[in-house]
Amino acid sequence: MVLGHESCGAVKATVDHVQNGTVEPGHIEAFVDPIIPAVQAVASQPADQLLNAAIQQNVRLQVAGLTASSPVLAPLVSAGKLKVVAAEYYLESGRVQLVS
Repeated sequence: MVLGHESCGAVKATVDHVQNGTVEPGHIEAFVDPIIPAVQAVASQPADQLLNAAIQQNVRLQVAGLTASSPVLAPLVSAGKLKVVAAEYYLESGRVQLVS
């Protein structure tokens, strides 16, 4: 399971980076770069929905990457022996919801 979580600081920083060109200090930028494609993919979402859409898109992209390109996982997924799923954890309620 690839598990994102609501109010993710790394995704918030990436949204700010994509929208405003903000560069995060030190090693934080290393967390931002891999999330940029997720934010760009949902950039047309309304402002009040953008963060959550980006969190969910990020977990979808990570699942796709793991299932398609990982030399360890991809063969297991192809053989039907492993399923990698995307989900989001809601901090306040403790609920985990699958992301489709």
